[in-house]
Amino acid sequence: MHPDTARLAPTLVMAGGVGATLLVGIAAVIAGPEILELALAGLLVIGALALAIQRPSRAAHIIVVVAVLDRNIPFEFDRLRLTTTVVLALALSPILLWSALRSGRVTALQKAAVAAIGVGLVGAALLAPEPALSAIGTGRWLLALLFLLAVIGFTSSEINFARSFMQTIVFAGAISGAFGLLQRAGVYLVVGAPYNPGVYDSTFGYYSNFAQFEAVVAVVGLGLTLQRAGGSLSRRTVVAAAALLAAVSVLASDSRGAVVSMGVGFVVVIAVTARRRARAFAAAVAVAGGLALSLRMGWFDTTFDRFATAQGGDNVRAQLQAAGFELLRSHPFGIGFESFSTFVASGVVTAERALSHAHNTYVQVGLDAGLLGLAGFLVLLAHVAVTLLRCPADDARVPAAAAVFGVAIQFTQDYFFFEFASLTLFVAVLGVAVARRPAQGDQIASTASTTSLQNSS
Repeated sequence: MHPDTARLAPTLVMAGGVGATLLVGIAAVIAGPEILELALAGLLVIGALALAIQRPSRAAHIIVVVAVLDRNIPFEFDRLRLTTTVVLALALSPILLWSALRSGRVTALQKAAVAAIGVGLVGAALLAPEPALSAIGTGRWLLALLFLLAVIGFTSSEINFARSFMQTIVFAGAISGAFGLLQRAGVYLVVGAPYNPGVYDSTFGYYSNFAQFEAVVAVVGLGLTLQRAGGSLSRRTVVAAAALLAAVSVLASDSRGAVVSMGVGFVVVIAVTARRRARAFAAAVAVAGGLALSLRMGWFDTTFDRFATAQGGDNVRAQLQAAGFELLRSHPFGIGFESFSTFVASGVVTAERALSHAHNTYVQVGLDAGLLGLAGFLVLLAHVAVTLLRCPADDARVPAAAAVFGVAIQFTQDYFFFEFASLTLFVAVLGVAVARRPAQGDQIASTASTTSLQNSS
């Protein structure tokens, strides 16, 4: 394509998208609101494509914002249930794939780990009792793995990507956290009432998914605030406020796992920042003071009481975990995505309730992708520890690594990847945490790469 035409490509795509959306909007007056919903989703996808063509790393920002703020609006076709996030990831997948291949910054070990997960998923799907259903879940996982590789490539090749990307996640998380607190107050603005009365899920599909993400936001926000390279004072103040809002959302969520994840992440961030003693001390005092004040005032008694008393669901959780371990021992190649409940319902293993997962991420990844996929997953998590040990305290990858470390602890008791938004957001933070540090000349190379994409389009 001629360079002048390439520069106009995003504008042409947007203009065509707006025109198509207007036509579908007119049809919505005749056919009903469902068509309008599809038209709005289509406009979102077209706009995202236009921005990503100009600069591929924008695709990552767009995907995480949609994953956070979209309440998984479904588009159902027989047994295939897509969401806006899935549709957007599919539309942007060529750009993500191109970026992952062209970056040259994904290490051989990272490629091998991702390949192990992918091969394990496909192999387990072929062995599943319902291969078609497992293939759908496997396809979603493969999209997430592609996104992971793209984020690693962007982080490793663009000097400012990691910090701006983490800030995008923090700001989106603050908006979701605010909606969650409004739900708790009985104000159902934009997101509507929670799916299950008495718990608060905001823009997510389940309260524990919401709380887990807010824990990540709180840890990342604290880490960015403590870093010397965190930007201007005003920007760091906004990030700190967003982190505080996320922390309050976690404490108000009734999710014990999220509270533990956030606590572990805080400890790791402060420990790494301890190289800057004054900041570490100030952060420790602020966190401890906030916790003490919360306990004194009784603001989050419901959540704290859940740690002190046995919960009715704990027995169910233990049964599901035991059943998952038993299945993993007897099926080392996995049973396929969404197959766990089938084995429980058929009596192959025993549990009081036939949930879709084993309430343990490590076991469930093993069931979804076999021991091969689990090994790849563990290699990526081990890489996070390397980041924490080697990175300078002011490196933007440190807050991401601390957040993943906290989530890794929570993974022993919970599973979130049944919701594609949660899987997408986890691999987004993981990609930053395991990426290499970009060299000084990489920003120039990234700009040239963007021009190459526009010309090739």
